[in-house]
Amino acid sequence: MKIKKSDIVSAVQILKTICAVKMNRRIPLYCEWEVISHCNMSCSFCSTWIRDRNKKEDASTEEALNIIEQLSELGTKMVHLSGGEPTLRNDLPELITKAKERNMIVSITTNGSASIQKMEKILHADMIRISIDGNEQFHDTIRSSPGAFNRAMETLQFLVSRKKKPLITVVYTENTSYEMLTKLADIAKLLNIQVLVNNLGRNINDESGNVDCQKSNDLSSPYFCKYIAMLCRLRKDYGNVIANPNPHLTIIRQGGLDVFGCRAMDIAISIKPDGGVSLPCNGWSKMIMKGNLREIYYGEEAMKLRSFQGKHSICKGCNIRCMGQASALLKLKGLLAIIDSYARSLL
Repeated sequence: MKIKKSDIVSAVQILKTICAVKMNRRIPLYCEWEVISHCNMSCSFCSTWIRDRNKKEDASTEEALNIIEQLSELGTKMVHLSGGEPTLRNDLPELITKAKERNMIVSITTNGSASIQKMEKILHADMIRISIDGNEQFHDTIRSSPGAFNRAMETLQFLVSRKKKPLITVVYTENTSYEMLTKLADIAKLLNIQVLVNNLGRNINDESGNVDCQKSNDLSSPYFCKYIAMLCRLRKDYGNVIANPNPHLTIIRQGGLDVFGCRAMDIAISIKPDGGVSLPCNGWSKMIMKGNLREIYYGEEAMKLRSFQGKHSICKGCNIRCMGQASALLKLKGLLAIIDSYARSLL
């Protein structure tokens, strides 16, 4: 695929922003945005699940478009739209268009359940990630959604037919078998796309215990040892079909983002479905503030929390991927690995 002039301009702007942050400026280059709380599945491992999630009120179209304007003014160049299930927002195509008009790289993570008609309308997103967690029986069971696997596969095939390069994202659980992962890797290889294998996340923003997330951040636990071994084996067997960039494994091996060096509040901003800014990050909502993004991001409360980013007891062993990737942008090896990973999905 031919590299467009706009892609080069965006890359230069991103590098300039990274240099500015390294020189002690704070710029939210990356935005992690849960654009909707509602979801049509009930995944046993969901790290964003909260009680009454399907009864919550999400930001209106007007509010969401205004958020994109404010992000642009703050210098955001990369935005990840998640949820909930983002395709349940009827205005998702409009949000993507607005972000693209503001020269942002837009990625989406979806469970692949939307109709072909809906998927057709979001093809202008830069990256579309489809969640598939194993074989048909395993995937449908842990998502409490019969038919989910086949629907996600249809979505994958549709996207490939439209010259997109979707990414298969997998959540590795204690019951995930290597055979399941190799079958997904074989599918990816056949379609000339990649697979990203994620570890379980933590859900510390809801303490009801209704989801099977990490119960602790003990990165030396048998679960993480198996995860690392499995990922290394997959990389050996499938090479570049496996998309996991090095920074994430480095963070786990070093003992967590707190050891690696958390810079979430210096280079990223996290937004919740109602439009509120989650401080200090999307993984830990110590407080959620609504209003002018600039005033919140550079405000007194944010500065107080920034003083112990990565240093609070709750941050110990943190391995949240989105904030880890954002922090890794400020280190040369991390930056190069992430650029390589993005390029394979964009080109």
